[in-house]
Amino acid sequence: DSSIAIACLEPDDFDEVKKMSDLKMKLCLVNSDYTPTDTTGFITNHIPYQIFYIHQTGHFPMVEKPEEFNLLLEQAIAKVKN
Repeated sequence: DSSIAIACLEPDDFDEVKKMSDLKMKLCLVNSDYTPTDTTGFITNHIPYQIFYIHQTGHFPMVEKPEEFNLLLEQAIAKVKN
């Protein structure tokens, strides 16, 4: 439905940086190491983060290496719970 697609593209006033800063929680990412993760925004805005890297995958590590992805996802969830 094009009306939904258009609404998704319209700018809103949600400030994700402020929301992440207010949470006072570590952001855990499960990323491919195919391209470097730009962490500049996290560092600049003092947002704690941890990256769990999957090696030798492309844009869809959850499809390319599902077992490894699920293992790292479980580790990331465990970090968030603590």
